Amino acid sequence: MKSWVYKRENCKSHQIKTLSKDIIGMSKGSKMLIANANIFDEFINKIPRGDFIKAQQSIENIIVN
Repeated sequence: MKSWVYKRENCKSHQIKTLSKDIIGMSKGSKMLIANANIFDEFINKIPRGDFIKAQQSIENIIVN
């Protein structure tokens, strides 16, 4: 069984896909980021200890950066 560290270090690169249909409030033709584990790991490690970030705010921060 592969460890989470192994999966993080050997993950696929991120993808940007164009939607072929309306999904989860995003309209057809919109671009969607499919992030990989490294993007999340880097983002999470930048959050100061004890701080709280809402899910929507984290998604927006990942997309911008």
